[in-house]
Amino acid sequence: MTIQQELQQQTINPLVEMYVIDLSVIGEAIHHFTPNIEGSNNVSFGGTSYLPLPLAISSVERSTAGSPPRAQLNVNDYSRLLRSYIVDNEDLVGCRVTRFLTLRKFLDDGTSPDGSQRKQVVTFVINQLESTKGDDLVFGLRNLIDLPNLELPRGKVTRKQFPGAAQYRAQRGV
Repeated sequence: MTIQQELQQQTINPLVEMYVIDLSVIGEAIHHFTPNIEGSNNVSFGGTSYLPLPLAISSVERSTAGSPPRAQLNVNDYSRLLRSYIVDNEDLVGCRVTRFLTLRKFLDDGTSPDGSQRKQVVTFVINQLESTKGDDLVFGLRNLIDLPNLELPRGKVTRKQFPGAAQYRAQRGV
């Protein structure tokens, strides 16, 4: 059964949240984490080991109105793993963060191991390190479609280039 079919059942296996932080942009390794900590054991999914680390992406919403959401990645870096990269690599700016969900049964030690069963895959790019307080790190994220330092419109909307713009304004009484 696929993850979509499983989610439509009356009883659902526990959801497991997974994160991939891709530091290859700065010449480092790709790291895999999960905030779903069962003791202090690593979680294996699709043959990849996910380290337990308290982290979460906040302010993620889907909307067609307004600007894309400005998400934040909150990490409790008690192991100091990410902090060592921050110092040497410009606060990890440009590195990708991918979050997805799967079900407990699809983990490698689950009842139906299947590394292809992922849901709600969302990818962001680290835009800046917003704060550090003790072991807590907060990164500002941007969508992949956001282009840095780009403001729209780049030029004026004229009747010659966009004939429909004049008709729209006339209909609105502007």
